[in-house]
Amino acid sequence: MKRNTDTEIWAQKWFRKLPPLTKLVWKFLKDRCDNAGVWETDYELADIYIGAAVDWEQAIGEINAEKERVLKIDHGKKLWLTGYIQFHNNVEIDELNPSNRFHAHIIALVKRHCLEKEGKKLGACKGLTTSLQGRKSKSISKGIGKSIDKSIGNYADEIYKAYPRHDAPKAAKKKIEVAIKEIALRMGGFDNDDRCVKAYSWLLDRTCLWAKACEPRDRQYIPHPATWYNQGRYDENPEDWIKDNEKPKGGFQKPTTEDLINLDRKEE
Repeated sequence: MKRNTDTEIWAQKWFRKLPPLTKLVWKFLKDRCDNAGVWETDYELADIYIGAAVDWEQAIGEINAEKERVLKIDHGKKLWLTGYIQFHNNVEIDELNPSNRFHAHIIALVKRHCLEKEGKKLGACKGLTTSLQGRKSKSISKGIGKSIDKSIGNYADEIYKAYPRHDAPKAAKKKIEVAIKEIALRMGGFDNDDRCVKAYSWLLDRTCLWAKACEPRDRQYIPHPATWYNQGRYDENPEDWIKDNEKPKGGFQKPTTEDLINLDRKEE
């Protein structure tokens, strides 16, 4: 993947002051992160790529000496380059435009990594006027049907990743694609790419809410994704999900120490 690079960084004082190894760490993170600026940590592999054993705590501390440029998220499982989205897109997180197909992809990553909790929450979107959201030529319009189908397939991939249980991905993604089209139909039809983006964004929001509600629940009690989307459960009230998932589910519950003590007392 090719990316823009900041050729002026060598003249910036904070970067000049970094030890050589830490400069390599910064370069590695910029090259290996996703389009939202998030790198899922694999320090062992990173050391191999960099060619040296890195003290990651020290390196991150040196990079963040004057400003928080690297943030640990998801209990330290990921690192987020906080200025990445702004540098590569010239907009802040809350200015990403869901009608812009590339921005929609970044918004999906922002939601997947829960970056709205770490940075600014997604709100009114100003976005950029780019070829992705600008006027379409007649030749491009002819291929719109195929491009929409391809987009819906990509959207289904992102939504599946956000679902809290991963089983039977093929069947699940088919059901997610059907759900996106049904939601787009409510908005006026899925022949329009903007409506598909809005439908995708809405369904991704619902999926993330469901995933959050499922956190206290054992994986075995989370419905298979194909079942959940097929039943249209994304239309349910999210408040009911939270209440329902707070209740103990069926099946064997491992007794606590207190339960065993109380049982002994009853037997006496």
